[in-house]
Amino acid sequence: TRYVHAATLRGLAPGVRYEYQVGDASLEKWSATFWFTSRRDAKQLADQTTPPLRLIALCDIGLKRSEQVLKLLANEVHGAGKIPPDAFVQCGDFAYDLDSDDGAVGDNFLAAMEPIAAYVPWMTSAGNHEKQDNFTHYRERFTMPNKAQTDNHYYSLDLGPVHLVAYNTEAFFWPEMFGAEYAARMYAWLERDLGSVDRKKTPWVVVHGHRPMYCPTTKTAVVPEDYDGEDDYAPPSVPPAPERETVGKKKKPDLGGLCKWEQESSRLGVPSMCANADGTNCARFESVSYLESSPEERERSDPPRFPLEALFHAHGVDVAFYGHEHEYWRSFPVFNETVVNGTGTTSLETYREPRGTVHVVTGAGGNDN
Repeated sequence: TRYVHAATLRGLAPGVRYEYQVGDASLEKWSATFWFTSRRDAKQLADQTTPPLRLIALCDIGLKRSEQVLKLLANEVHGAGKIPPDAFVQCGDFAYDLDSDDGAVGDNFLAAMEPIAAYVPWMTSAGNHEKQDNFTHYRERFTMPNKAQTDNHYYSLDLGPVHLVAYNTEAFFWPEMFGAEYAARMYAWLERDLGSVDRKKTPWVVVHGHRPMYCPTTKTAVVPEDYDGEDDYAPPSVPPAPERETVGKKKKPDLGGLCKWEQESSRLGVPSMCANADGTNCARFESVSYLESSPEERERSDPPRFPLEALFHAHGVDVAFYGHEHEYWRSFPVFNETVVNGTGTTSLETYREPRGTVHVVTGAGGNDN
């Protein structure tokens, strides 16, 4: 039996460091002393003599193969001369998996995260590896805003100049757990939430979820043997790298990795209707017609149910963080499969008033999957 305790602290002054312990006074047993800094207010963040808002986003962190990543994160919190981040965002896939070994893997993972999570707000969204038993371990181990209504799956909060929004990409891949009615409720909530943002108060809108809306194509450049290295080399044609197969443990079903098949469901909000133990494979077959047709044909043949990218575009979402793919990349500002500011320059001007969302996949947290 596991017991998870949650406490609500009220009356905190903004931007103040508080120390605390967890324990039982009747048993005289207490944890080590931890600390956290309460959320800074707008006046404090506007003060040029104080550090700007600082967020760290990193997803797909496992219990194994993440030791160095966790050390780096802990150093960002405790390192000499470091300013601790205002929040740490993890967009899905925890521990690999929270439920494994009857939850022991999840217990050990949370203990490994203590040097970070005991000091800095850990803001989460669920991934496909949390799906066991209807996301029970994810639901019970974390407490996000609005938990009573959404089981930690979608919520928002303001952090200084940023309106941070979490949403559930898994709603489109596990129909036996969520379904179209759930997706409709989440979409309606997103529409209300994004529509209520005061851009004078929070000029930045940042969202995070697990499965990305776009997938990069890795290409390999073949450089001629006589290339002297002095000039930039752009080969006339660049062959694609071999397709990567998902590497997973055979003891469990393959729960993901087919980004090219999933992106249409994630981007256009098309729920998988296949009542299957693996919604990823459902999306693969249901998305074939999308991937083999033009955007115009997609609209005519099968209108999207919950067009998330269009919703984000309409409300000016600036940045979207995702995981799922175990790598790092970021996009130019993009909408509807089009780079809105062009690709002719790599200067910061590309990102100025871009009229599109910058997508960042940061799924290289370390995993044993």
